[in-house]
Amino acid sequence: MAASAEILRESFGPVAAEFSLTLQNAPTNPAFSRKEDLEADYANGCHCYGLFSGDDQVGFMELRPKDATCYELRKLGIRPAFRHAGYPFP
Repeated sequence: MAASAEILRESFGPVAAEFSLTLQNAPTNPAFSRKEDLEADYANGCHCYGLFSGDDQVGFMELRPKDATCYELRKLGIRPAFRHAGYPFP
């Protein structure tokens, strides 16, 4: 989960900085993701998925169950260097 948290920080960090978001005023923003937060999400029923280019993880997303038939897509991020490359079908 450490790599996933890093990807989220890298993906969301520039926008958070642009809008002056901080851990204090936007603590749930993915720009401030920690491995422990993602592990807690997983333990609480979220489904976590990684996107890989070869052996390197380049993306992450999380699905959170809202009820028995509906999921919420959360924390979707891809490393900036891999954006606009046609993933998952390069």
